[in-house]
Amino acid sequence: MIRHDPTVEARRAIWAPHAPIGDIKAGVSLIIVLPAPANVHYGFDGWQNVTDATTTPNALGVHVLHLDTSKLKPGQRLDFTYWGVPSGASAGQDYRISIGA
Repeated sequence: MIRHDPTVEARRAIWAPHAPIGDIKAGVSLIIVLPAPANVHYGFDGWQNVTDATTTPNALGVHVLHLDTSKLKPGQRLDFTYWGVPSGASAGQDYRISIGA
């Protein structure tokens, strides 16, 4: 039997369209998981320092983008959206993940 150890803290958080999250703990990296290839447009604290990155396929048949959010401090936030490649279909909305204590 596998038991949950409450002293072990996650080092990664996962966001997906079918299971979006709105916050992560400080010190945690974020993995964005999408069903198809996509470009992710993201920035911090109200779209500052905007960057574009492309997802990569993994062995599970999904496309992922690892974002090192581990250095963000409580109160900061990550803003992002994405669009499909090569279709160009937009997610149709912006997403925000807040960094908590």
